[in-house]
Amino acid sequence: MLITYTSGYRVGRLRLIFKIPRQASDHLFPDLIHPGHLAYVEWFTPFSAPNPVHGLHRVTRPRGRPGEKPPSVIEVSRIRRSVHLFPDFGSAASQDWSSSTVLDQCDHFWVSPFTDLHMYMSVF
Repeated sequence: MLITYTSGYRVGRLRLIFKIPRQASDHLFPDLIHPGHLAYVEWFTPFSAPNPVHGLHRVTRPRGRPGEKPPSVIEVSRIRRSVHLFPDFGSAASQDWSSSTVLDQCDHFWVSPFTDLHMYMSVF
């Protein structure tokens, strides 16, 4: 059994960071410690096995298919790091994609391990 450093981690698209007002928190969580800052996250699929040619992991953007992990609200403290994704272009990149729209228009992405040494050691 191969255990990689990606085990237990998922790529998510952070959509919103917010905090529940104190008065609402008192009402919603009367006997609990109030949560800190929260994040609304849309999850990608788990990391694929490394590609045999280049060794990169692929993730897929959720489309609401049965069995996919729905978006979640998590505590910001559970976020470990940012990752760089680049589109799986296939044979050609769509001319409709731009840096501000590609996360909405492309379905499959490669996780770049080359952002820094920690990322490289975590993914490779």
